[in-house]
Amino acid sequence: SNVTFSNNNQLFRCVIGVGFCSETTRDALLIVDNDASLTTNELEVFTLYPNPTTETISIERISEMIIDYAITDMTGRVVATGRIDSLKSEVNVSQLEAGSYQFSLEGSKPSTFVKTK
Repeated sequence: SNVTFSNNNQLFRCVIGVGFCSETTRDALLIVDNDASLTTNELEVFTLYPNPTTETISIERISEMIIDYAITDMTGRVVATGRIDSLKSEVNVSQLEAGSYQFSLEGSKPSTFVKTK
């Protein structure tokens, strides 16, 4: 998750992942409390492109964990599943009919994409 904090009226950004926090500035120290009620499900962040697409979608994320994905149509029916094991992956969607779909990684909020012919 990309988070903006304030320290002494100076903004800084850090990337929070499972078990780590990478500062993008050297201005402040961020202490993560284990009881902060953040869960792995809230931390998986990804970018999906191109949108719309005809054959493949590219997925970029900040975590190297192996994670399952699902593609659902707009009625909620699962039309494809698989596993992603790298920071950048491609998923073939050429077999899908033209229309709108939702792509989600395990524990993430879904991202809508359009498949064209």
